[in-house]
Amino acid sequence: MRNLRTRVDAGFTLVEVLVVLAIVSVLLAVTSPSLRSFTEGRKLVSGGDALKGTCAFARDTATTEGVGYAVVLDLENARYWVAAEAALETFDLSETLGENAYGAEQEATTEETAAPTA
Repeated sequence: MRNLRTRVDAGFTLVEVLVVLAIVSVLLAVTSPSLRSFTEGRKLVSGGDALKGTCAFARDTATTEGVGYAVVLDLENARYWVAAEAALETFDLSETLGENAYGAEQEATTEETAAPTA
């Protein structure tokens, strides 16, 4: 017997491609807001982790050196750094660790302005 079908159908029709594109675009429209909130949440978590690391650094440095240190939060400029408590009493921030640079690249927000860690 001979095969009546001599041509092999390969590929997709234009209608099939358009239907798939429509489905994909609807799925993207539905999931994009949740992806945006996910990335914003990850930024918040990573900023919190960085601030937690800064606090641990200040605690470890205070324990090692036997001097009190504090994490200073600059809410107006969205920065924070580690400073000796003596420097905070005299407002001489030249005694800060890293000269205001430690943690300055991280964005952190909190309601407190300084958290002593000694």
